[in-house]
Amino acid sequence: MNPGAKRLPWAIALVFVAVFSLALFRIVNYDIWFLLKAGDLILETGRVPTSDPFSYTSLGTPWVMHEWLFCVIAELVRRHLGLALLVVLKAIIVAAAFSIALTAATIRTKLGSGAMIVTATFVALGACASRFRFLARPHVVNFAGLAVFLLVLELFY
Repeated sequence: MNPGAKRLPWAIALVFVAVFSLALFRIVNYDIWFLLKAGDLILETGRVPTSDPFSYTSLGTPWVMHEWLFCVIAELVRRHLGLALLVVLKAIIVAAAFSIALTAATIRTKLGSGAMIVTATFVALGACASRFRFLARPHVVNFAGLAVFLLVLELFY
């Protein structure tokens, strides 16, 4: 067995814990309340709004709500588990995204070489550089989707 293969799960776990701790902070984006209210509206009416129901100056203006699924899931999490669990779920998604990205990046490296350590270092540096974007917003789910897409490309292409 390749000696680096034993270290890979540890590197992935270390990156997961480090990124999880970076992403675990209180809600600082004020538009989360808008997203939660939009999710509440969708759950109450059973449909995605096509015009802006919240704005005073543009009430009734056509509106495309492209993040409706995130709004509904976030509102369900808030209703049943609370805001604290919404923050924890966000941190788990971000940490999983970077762990999956590390897994995808190490597929083609020789695990016995120092390449795995360098790869893990750069993934961790990427997490540090992007930590200001780890907000409870729909784009966080895109991080995970991109990581899964990269992993699928590495595995099957």
